Amino acid sequence: MSATNPPLRNDQIRLSLDDALVSGSPQRLFSLLGRYGGLPGPRPNFDLAVAVGDLLASHRAGARQLVSTMASLDEWEAPGQSPQVFLLIVAAQALASQILDGYEVDRSFQGLHDLAGDPRKSARDGVVEALVRVGVRLGGDVLVERLAPWMDGFLQAAVGVEALARRSVLDRLPLSAQEALSRRLDEALRLAEEARRSDERTQGRRRLLEALSEFLPPIVARNLGLLLWLQRWLATQQPELREAFERCLVGLQRQGLGDDGLDPLRKALDASRPPLRDPTHYKGPTRGRGRKAQRREQRR
Repeated sequence: MSATNPPLRNDQIRLSLDDALVSGSPQRLFSLLGRYGGLPGPRPNFDLAVAVGDLLASHRAGARQLVSTMASLDEWEAPGQSPQVFLLIVAAQALASQILDGYEVDRSFQGLHDLAGDPRKSARDGVVEALVRVGVRLGGDVLVERLAPWMDGFLQAAVGVEALARRSVLDRLPLSAQEALSRRLDEALRLAEEARRSDERTQGRRRLLEALSEFLPPIVARNLGLLLWLQRWLATQQPELREAFERCLVGLQRQGLGDDGLDPLRKALDASRPPLRDPTHYKGPTRGRGRKAQRREQRR
């Protein structure tokens, strides 16, 4: 069990966990975790998830099946807005605890990767918290390198970018890791930019674009050496990615980046704006110019 986390104090959960490991029947444990997990609600009980995850990790191979069962609960068994989805958060913390204990590290990272692709937001939030624990304990540079295989999926890449943007992880990111960090971000941006047409409206790509617009600002603001890197990316012609960059520049301003840093970025984005197809025939936005809009205007 990690010395930096408080031990599990809920005797009911402790006893039910021991019973589940012996009997192979986890129903009572799952029921108790759902009851005390804080879901559905604004914030899951992450302290409980970490404590249970640490305890599961301490059993090593003896808890492998139990952790696997929790991680593989589908949307019928643990709907996204149900208390039972907390079990996936516990599984993520157990995998993180195994990594921190040096046990089955590669297998545990793969388990987190699989959970990061889950369509349920709570499950992905659990993976973000798990990655942050790893980044804080092992160093942001270790996390950056470990996230290389995550840039093959939209949801996984979004989870990875969100974890890297956490202040506690950025504080543990040495200057020497900036090049590796830019590679991970390159991979995430390229994934969003080169999406197939059939993927453009999927949940995963939408979430990746949201994550890039929201979490690039804190990453770049704490690593100003990335400003030139970002400026080069602003030449993209991909419309949805350009919209994400526009929101990113607003975020950088809120992060306290002054005009000296922002002006070159604004100019780069403006300079790469695609020209109108036929400027001589452009009459402005077409929204609100149809018959229904005209009738509404007449009624006014």
